[in-house]
Amino acid sequence: MSELSDEQVDAELSTAIYGYDPRDKYPEWSHAQMRDAYRAGREDALAEHRELLTVRSVEELDALPEGSVVKDSVGVIWEKDCGWWTPGIDMERVVEPDWVPALVLYRPDWPLEERA
Repeated sequence: MSELSDEQVDAELSTAIYGYDPRDKYPEWSHAQMRDAYRAGREDALAEHRELLTVRSVEELDALPEGSVVKDSVGVIWEKDCGWWTPGIDMERVVEPDWVPALVLYRPDWPLEERA
């Protein structure tokens, strides 16, 4: 994951904290401390989210609904559509143990507001 620049963090802090202005001086927090705290919280949240989307067994992969999309352990993208297919290869594949852990990128049963 790429590191956010100070300007990107300031923009996100300005959105998240009413009245935050990176040009102001805060006696109890320096801007560097606020940015570091924001980055640490963001990293923790992203790690937790990634863990929730990680499939660790072939059985879990098979249980995903039709239309799901995953990225396997070596970075290959697969879509479940009456079997598992990868873009550009016109051949169905059977789930293999070396695909896991896999990251779920999309599930058709996710509510619309959760789709990125």
